[in-house]
Amino acid sequence: MARVLINLPARAKRGEVIEIKTLIAHPMETGYRVGPIGTAIPRDIINRFVCTYNGAEVFRAELFPAIAANPFIAFFTV
Repeated sequence: MARVLINLPARAKRGEVIEIKTLIAHPMETGYRVGPIGTAIPRDIINRFVCTYNGAEVFRAELFPAIAANPFIAFFTV
């Protein structure tokens, strides 16, 4: 499991729009890169990111191999 850093306001009022920022520590290997001994580095990518609050989904993103290592995701929600 990747390590995730999350930054969000300490408090939010009902109905207030807030920004949530995440940084996911993950290599996002496509499987096309060659390692130091000449063999392909196995594919290892995050396919989706889902954020829930009290069981309700507030944000969803699909990620693809073109996403860089350690993806940063920021979004606004109510």
